[in-house]
Amino acid sequence: SEAMGAVGRLAVFSICSAAGAFGWSGPPPAALRTRATLSATRGFGTPPPQKPKAAALYSKAALEKLDVAFGRLRGTASTFDVYCGAVDSEKLYFVGKVAGDTVGAVGALRRSILEPHARHLQPLLAAKKKLEIFVAPGNSEIAVAKGEEPLSALATNQKTAGDVGFRPETYAAGETGFYVRRETALRN
Repeated sequence: SEAMGAVGRLAVFSICSAAGAFGWSGPPPAALRTRATLSATRGFGTPPPQKPKAAALYSKAALEKLDVAFGRLRGTASTFDVYCGAVDSEKLYFVGKVAGDTVGAVGALRRSILEPHARHLQPLLAAKKKLEIFVAPGNSEIAVAKGEEPLSALATNQKTAGDVGFRPETYAAGETGFYVRRETALRN
């Protein structure tokens, strides 16, 4: 890092000396200063590029891609209904459906897609720092609402790699969304 800086300073000094030899007075022209500055600031010691944050991965294009994958996997893989709620809330909102080999497919999407989508659907969840994810077998929304099918909490370390799809829940204008009460949904 210091060696590159010294080389860059030497290059600037050489350019400035040469510029004086050709009759320029004062600092070198802007084009020369910019080129020397850029070459001196890159190279060894530059921090590696940062991984995108989870919120940056959540986009319309990502949701469309996962929806296509869900349609492709729906008949061959297991499907899971996904609910999300704040730790201190009695409501668990339906977020969408995930298709994958195991329930770990839900965990693979937890931070990058499911939590940002829940915050997008429910403004009350946007202010909450910690959200909980719950799963139920696919197409069991009515049974969960009646308390006939319990929800299972998704462990934070429960992830699997592999093909995964997501069919996001969407609301029409004025809809508040489907939710279940925690006490009803978590009864055994």
